[in-house]
Amino acid sequence: MITDFSIFPKEVEIIFVGPRAPTEKLPPRIKWVTSKLGRGHQLNIGAGATNKKYLWFLHSDSQLPIDALDNLEYAFHVNPSAIYYFNLAFSQDGPSLMFINSLGVWFRSHFLKLPYGDQGFCVRRGVFSRLGGFRENLPYGEDHDFIWQAHLANIPVRCTGSWIRTSARKYQQNGWSRQTLKHLQLGAKQAVPNFFKLLRTRVMA
Repeated sequence: MITDFSIFPKEVEIIFVGPRAPTEKLPPRIKWVTSKLGRGHQLNIGAGATNKKYLWFLHSDSQLPIDALDNLEYAFHVNPSAIYYFNLAFSQDGPSLMFINSLGVWFRSHFLKLPYGDQGFCVRRGVFSRLGGFRENLPYGEDHDFIWQAHLANIPVRCTGSWIRTSARKYQQNGWSRQTLKHLQLGAKQAVPNFFKLLRTRVMA
């Protein structure tokens, strides 16, 4: 869980969203918003709980580099209309084969321009509203779908150049091959129809 909030300046609002508020006392800077289950719904609830100009969506187990905010500030200076993501590194709580997943994430996000939500999407509120937020009626992949909607709307998807670290424990718990194959299958199932939709829009443009 994110525990070091010292990298965030005082004007940054920090909002956690979940079905139940934690029993332990939260730091004074933290706002907890209770929401029903459903990641797309929870992400939209979090976005609606603040009126800030920029929205940064992070998983609770994200580990942030010291230069994260500096890189974001520079990125939005270069192109304020883009959706930004971070390179992804996995913690040492997973199988030794996670280096293959790291390479796959790099290829998927840099060459296919399809980052996932654990790469820390950051977007201006206006762009987020233009896309209609995250879809709440999907059984999975609301983050993947959000990026496809950005491509369909000709919104750039760019990397900040910095890294973010996330837990790999689900690969340890569920088995590396099973969890990796599941991600590949679900990703492809969602990507194929969106790819042809994008292709049609390009041909008709």
